[in-house]
Amino acid sequence: MARTHARLLVTLWDDADWLALTSAQHDVYTALLTTHDLSWCGVAPLLPQRLVAWSSDLTHRKVQACLDVLASDCAGRFLVIDPTTGEVLVRSFVRHDDLLKQPNVTKAMLAALARVRSETVRLSVVAELGRTYKHGPDLKGWQIMQALSPELFEEVLANPSGEPFAKGIREPLAKPFREGMPN
Repeated sequence: MARTHARLLVTLWDDADWLALTSAQHDVYTALLTTHDLSWCGVAPLLPQRLVAWSSDLTHRKVQACLDVLASDCAGRFLVIDPTTGEVLVRSFVRHDDLLKQPNVTKAMLAALARVRSETVRLSVVAELGRTYKHGPDLKGWQIMQALSPELFEEVLANPSGEPFAKGIREPLAKPFREGMPN
């Protein structure tokens, strides 16, 4: 099931970090959020050259500068980038796109998370899941996660603060799904 739309919350315009960004940084973030390449866990291939092609006034240098700012702690860390694995995470995607309200979308998110190569990116997704659980422990997706990936569910519960590198979650999951479950 492919994504057909992206959720962009209107409360973004109340966020001081967002308002501090330039229009080019807004455009790069929005392009990443709306790309067909963005997975159900908010991860896309890090391909700045594609972003350059989507606007007549962007250059590789401008896109890279925007990516650097969007990934910085100073700007609110809108993105998590791992240049080693070539992956970029739209950090708040799993929290804001209501993925855990829908069991089938939760399954798609779990499958996408199992394909993430970057440990830094994976831990950031787990942190966002922790923040999601803190504010929505009754969402239907948690039951699906607990059934299909109990190790991941325990990892989320062990990180209720949603801190990306909280103690006890540095080890990757050897098997993100139970035996016999599709990847």
